[in-house]
Amino acid sequence: PIAVLADIEKILLHPDLPRYIAAGVGDTVGKITALWDWKLAWRLKSEKYSRFVGGVLENVDMLLQNQIKSDTQSLTDAIQIALKAQLISGVLMGTYNHLRIGYGSEHMFSAAMDSLAPDTDILHGERIALGTILMAALQGQSIEPIKRILEHVGCPTSIDELYDEVKPEIIVKALQISHKVRAMYTILGEEGISEEAAWNLAQTTGVIP
Repeated sequence: PIAVLADIEKILLHPDLPRYIAAGVGDTVGKITALWDWKLAWRLKSEKYSRFVGGVLENVDMLLQNQIKSDTQSLTDAIQIALKAQLISGVLMGTYNHLRIGYGSEHMFSAAMDSLAPDTDILHGERIALGTILMAALQGQSIEPIKRILEHVGCPTSIDELYDEVKPEIIVKALQISHKVRAMYTILGEEGISEEAAWNLAQTTGVIP
C-alpha cells in the first residue's frame, strides 16, 4: 500500500470500543515475547536476525508502553497509541519481510487456544495478552510490567476476566501443543512443555487463578 488511513472519528463510534482498544494493546505487548523468541532462534539456531529492525522494534515498543501507561486519558489517546504500534510494526514487517517482527510463542499459543475453543467470543488481542504473560514468564522475563499495562487498559490477564468462559484445561492443552502451530523456533522448543509444567506456568502467572 502507498498509504494507510485511519478515521479516528469513525472508530470512536464503535459500540464496544474500549474492549477492542484493550485487545489492540494486548496484541501490541506481544512484541515483547516475539522479539525475545527471535533473538533466541538467532543464538541457538543461527536464524537470520536484523539488529537494526530488532533495535527499532525494541525502542519503539518501550516508548509505546510508556505512552500507554501515562497518556491514555481518553479513548482518542488510546486509539492513536494502538494505531502507531500497529503501523510501525507493519512497516518493520514489510521492511524485513518476515513474521518474526511481531509473531512468536505468544501468537502460537493464541492459535492453539483458538483451535481448541473456536466458538468463543474471545478477541485475538485478548488471547495474545494471555499468551504474552505466559511466554514472558517461561522466558524468564518479569510479567508484572506487562500485567500492569494490560490492567491499565482493561485487557484480561486471566481466564476469569474473559468475556466467554474458558476452562483451565484449554489453557493447559494449548500450552502443550503451541510448539506444533508453526515451524518456528521459540522458547517452547521443538518438543513443547509437559502437562505438569503447563499447569504450573498457568497457575503461577495467574492466567489460571
